[in-house]
Amino acid sequence: MRNLLFVILLCTVVSCQKKNSREAVVCVKVGHMTYPKIGLFLNGASVQSELDARGCAEIRVEIPGYAYAHLQYGQDSKLLFLEEGEEVKVSFDGGKFREGILFEGKNASAVDFLNAEAVRYPSGIDYSEEGLKALAVPVAEYKKTLGVKRNEALEMLDAHDLEAVNPLFDRLERERIKYLYAHAWFMYPMGYASVSGDTAFQPGEDYYQVLQEYMVENEKLVSVPEYRSFIREAAILFARREGQKVNGYYERLLCNVKYIGEHFINEKVKQPLILIYATEYIDSFGNANTEELSGLCNRYLTDPEWKARYLACCAKE
Repeated sequence: MRNLLFVILLCTVVSCQKKNSREAVVCVKVGHMTYPKIGLFLNGASVQSELDARGCAEIRVEIPGYAYAHLQYGQDSKLLFLEEGEEVKVSFDGGKFREGILFEGKNASAVDFLNAEAVRYPSGIDYSEEGLKALAVPVAEYKKTLGVKRNEALEMLDAHDLEAVNPLFDRLERERIKYLYAHAWFMYPMGYASVSGDTAFQPGEDYYQVLQEYMVENEKLVSVPEYRSFIREAAILFARREGQKVNGYYERLLCNVKYIGEHFINEKVKQPLILIYATEYIDSFGNANTEELSGLCNRYLTDPEWKARYLACCAKE
């Protein structure tokens, strides 16, 4: 599998290796292995490593400050929160990975919170027949419903008092919750039409105004998956509203890149997002027939580092 953005090296543990200041090093120890590989997914990047005979592997990732990541073993995964320059240890029993992991590092409290069985934020949408009725209401009323759900999630976060021990994570988790519930807006038009029986329903300006409120340029959130995915999906809706045909995955990608390139000003948001979206596509589908994408990336990736990362991704077999 091709290494992507921010993933610079994966290998079994070698104690003499040096770590640069932007790396996070994740040392994994698996007892009673049931699978021979461990995977790490973050910032649009994915990589897998073979565990050695002792069940050990070391993953080195270059991250822009901090990142949410998924550690995958077999079919299950656990959420991690990592910071650049951090060296952490993750250990678990291969037969009991679903039940939990032991995380040793400065962000242990954050990781414990993310993976606690008791931590289940309230669902943004209740998909029961009764719950779906909440979609057949005016935008203002639906906004209030989602606001209640989001506040319930924030109260759960407050109850763990993480601000005192991990203020950075607490701030980011509040933003992640915000965008976690913002995704429920993508179901609103179809849900309203289905539940109300008004099959010709089209959302009005008030709906798009809500989406626009979330389309903020915040460089601190580029490493938050829910923020990136919201920007991606909202850009598609705005394009379709303007009459653009956005059907296939490649067309969706071009729409994302064009929207961000034309509407975003902060280069520390614009360029990383474009790079992440582009390299995700190339990793999955290759770079054949991507001339239009290359043209857009050459136009908008003006930072030499970001452009070099894109070209390196395209050059991989």
